[in-house]
Order: sequence, then structure tokens, then C-alpha cells
Amino acid sequence: MSLATLNTHKYSYGLIFKLALPIIIGQVGNVLMGLTDTFFVSKLGVIEIAASGIGNSVFFTTIVICIGMMVAGSSVVAEALGNKDPERVGKLYHSVVWCGVMFGLVMNLVVLFLSFNFHWFQQTAQVNDIAPTYLNILGLSVVPLTLFIGLKNMSDGHEDTTPGLLISLAAVVLNALLNPLFIWTFNLGFNGSAWATLVTRICMVLAIWYYLRSNKKYSVWRHAITFKDWLKAQPFRKELNDFLRIGLPSGLQFFFEIAAFGGAAAMMGNISVVAGASHVVAIQLAALTYMAATGFSVAGSILTGNARGAGDMQGILLAGRRSLIMVTVWMGFTCICFIAFSQELTTLFNHKHEPELQQYAENLLVIAGFFQLADGLQCVGLGILRGIGDTRVPTWITLIAYWVIGLPLGWILGRTLGYGGEGIWWALCAGLCFAALALNVRFFGLVKFLKKQS
Repeated sequence: MSLATLNTHKYSYGLIFKLALPIIIGQVGNVLMGLTDTFFVSKLGVIEIAASGIGNSVFFTTIVICIGMMVAGSSVVAEALGNKDPERVGKLYHSVVWCGVMFGLVMNLVVLFLSFNFHWFQQTAQVNDIAPTYLNILGLSVVPLTLFIGLKNMSDGHEDTTPGLLISLAAVVLNALLNPLFIWTFNLGFNGSAWATLVTRICMVLAIWYYLRSNKKYSVWRHAITFKDWLKAQPFRKELNDFLRIGLPSGLQFFFEIAAFGGAAAMMGNISVVAGASHVVAIQLAALTYMAATGFSVAGSILTGNARGAGDMQGILLAGRRSLIMVTVWMGFTCICFIAFSQELTTLFNHKHEPELQQYAENLLVIAGFFQLADGLQCVGLGILRGIGDTRVPTWITLIAYWVIGLPLGWILGRTLGYGGEGIWWALCAGLCFAALALNVRFFGLVKFLKKQS
């Protein structure tokens, strides 16, 4: 899809949807991998559900800065394409790979360190016994996961979203096949699910790497660089610095949100095993619908980035506004579904139909329905701001939303005042509402300012 096409369609709803749909389906595929793991682990028992939940929370909280950095690749590439600078795009490719490997290795060591000190998370004795090994296995997948996300977002920024979609869907099938194979056939039990995830992620990065290497369209990305120069990042130092300038704040934004939900998971697990397991069930379902919001966010980021590169202020406004409208419609629909069908949805993950787990998870899913709108709006708000290169102020907004409002309020409501898991989730809802409002006020105010300056 060329820039001429973009200008002809004036950033229409159809164009946003066309860009977002493959990303959404691919993101849904990633969440379906998590749901698949939860489904098979749920056959083992409530303790295993709680252990996988806190293990995955610690894992993603640790590496989410890397993930946020990699996601920024799409908007940076889109801006370079808007400036019609293919050489810069090629150097950005090396910057993304360098960050994926170097930061991924560091995060792998951090995950390993946390697995040996898992008692810090104050879970029940049964969970503390089995979760560390599970987390350790997941840690081996940090580099493959970050590289896949980075390379996929490079392709997305090039408006080539189909490969990432197909690989993500194939990964769902592969993971679903490997889970029972490792858990029961190879008799690895609970840890078999982590091994299935690791193997799947390795296959994902190999597939996207092979596609990019074999496609002539991306031959401009490949420069003859010695391994020594690549380690020093010498030939692409400027592009690496530019990428980090956008990527690091983006990573911190992701970290503040995911770490808040990870902290909530730890608080839930500290209340009881059932509370921790219920959190896992409800958050997996909420994450599934949230993937559409991330698709609209990336699409908005690509289009606003392209418009910024082309100097089109009206295009920035149209792309941002219409992305926000589309996510509002979708998240409003999912809000109704969560509230109306909470029992049917949570029953899918209720081991042996335990009534306490069922009721707890239902209550949390209803609360998740209420914060769907705010979650979608803050997600797209971050994306369209990232597209126009604004990352520092949004980073402070997310810090306040989750670590000044969300988590402290969750501790007060959930632990001090005794409202339990429901109090924690209502506090997260309050943080999301603040982020949604502040980020969107920031976007429209900044666009108005830029239009006056142009």
C-alpha cells in the first residue's frame, strides 16, 4: 500500500481496518497460545493454574520493556517510509535485531535470577514449589520472542502484515499440538506447557527471519556488516539511537502497565490460591479482546507516523480520531459480552467445576467488562502518540496511572479495606480511566499545537 493510496483514501475507516485486521488476528493468535496453555494446565488442577499465572506474570513483567521497544519498530519504519528513505529503514532493521538480541539476553538472566528467588512473590507453598522451574524454562524463550516481535513490527511498518498473521496462527496450532505431547506423552507434567511455548517461539522467529531473508523486497535491509562491527553497532549507530529514543519510553509504558497487572496477580495470589487462579482466568479473557485494541493502536501508529513523515497534519488528526472511534465501538461491544456472558466464558477454564473459582472469576470478568473502554482508549492513545514521536509525557502518564493510582489503590481496597480481588480490579479500572483521559487530551492538544506551528 503506497503513500499515494493513503492520501487518496484520506485515512478512512476502511484503511485503518485493513491495516489493523491482520495485526489483530496475529495478536489474537498470541493470546490464544496463552489460553491454550491455560486450558491444558487447567486439566492438572487449581494449583497449576495459579502457578502458571504468576509464572507468566513474572515473565512478561520482566521482559515487557523489550516487547515495548520492539513494537516501536512499526512507527519508526513508517516515518522513514514517509520520508522515502529506504537506506534508513535498512539500518533500523539492524538496530531492531541488535536490541532484540542484546536486551533479550540481559532479560533472560534477570528471569533466571527471579526464578531462584521466587519466594519474594509470597505465593502459597504449593505454588512456590512448582512455579520456579516453569519460569526458568520460559526464560529461555526471551530472545526468540523479542526478535519475532521486532521483525514482525518491521514488516508491519512496511505495511506487509500478512506474514506475521500467518506465522502467529500457525504457532497457535503448533502450541496446541505440543502441549499435550510434552505434558502427557513425554510425561513432563506441568512444565511440559512451558517447553511447548519455548519450542513454538523458536519456530516463530525462524519463520519470520526466513521470510524476510528470502523476500527480494527486503534486500535493501541487508548490508555487509562484519560481526565485530555489528556488535559495536558502528554502521547503524545513529539509527540505533533514534530507535532507542522512541523504543525505550515505549518499553517503559508497556512495563508500567504490565508490571501493574503483574503486581495485581501477586496480590491476588497472596490472598488465596482461588483468587490467583480466578485472576488468571479473567485476565486471559480480557487480554483476548484487548488484542483488537492493540491492532487499532498499531494501525493508528503506522498511519500517524506515515503522515508525520509526509508532513500531513490533517492526516495525523484523521488517523488518530478514527482509530479511537473504532476501538470505542469494539471495546463497547466486548464490555456487553463480558457482563452478559460472564458465567459461560469462565466455565471454559473451571477445573472440575469448582463453585468458588467459578463465582470469583465471574465477578472479576464483570469488572473487566467495565474497564474495556478505558483500556482500549489508552492503548490507542499511546499508539497514535508514538506515531508522532511523542513518548516522554505518555510515559509519565502511564507511570502515574498504574503506580500512583492503580496499585496503591488496589492495596488499600483489596488488602487494607478487605474488598479482596474485586477491590484490586476496581483500582486497576480507576488507573486505566485516568490513562485513557490524559493520553487522549495530550494527543488532541499536541495535534492542535503542531497545526498552528506548521
